[in-house]
Amino acid sequence: MDQTLVAIQTKFTIATFIGDEKMFREAVDAYKKWILILKLRSSKSIH
Repeated sequence: MDQTLVAIQTKFTIATFIGDEKMFREAVDAYKKWILILKLRSSKSIH
């Protein structure tokens, strides 16, 4: 599994467990950026 995704999942899990809303939002933002990067990489490999 992608190490970046593992780190994001870990941060998300910890934030959810301790109820840290700021950390939760950071994890969600990081996930959105990670998805965007994956989409960009896949679109470049098609062309």
